[in-house]
Amino acid sequence: MIPKDPEDQKNCVMELRAGTGGDEASIFAGNLFEMYSRFCEKKGFFVTGCRF
Repeated sequence: MIPKDPEDQKNCVMELRAGTGGDEASIFAGNLFEMYSRFCEKKGFFVTGCRF
């Protein structure tokens, strides 16, 4: 049992980049974004500031 952290209510910033690997790296980064977005929606989190 871990006690509540007062920092839990703060916002989070996540950056996903393709890196090296060409088209496959871009597709993988897009897939990660979709995965994390769906996870956040299921948990009731708000996703904003998306740039492609």
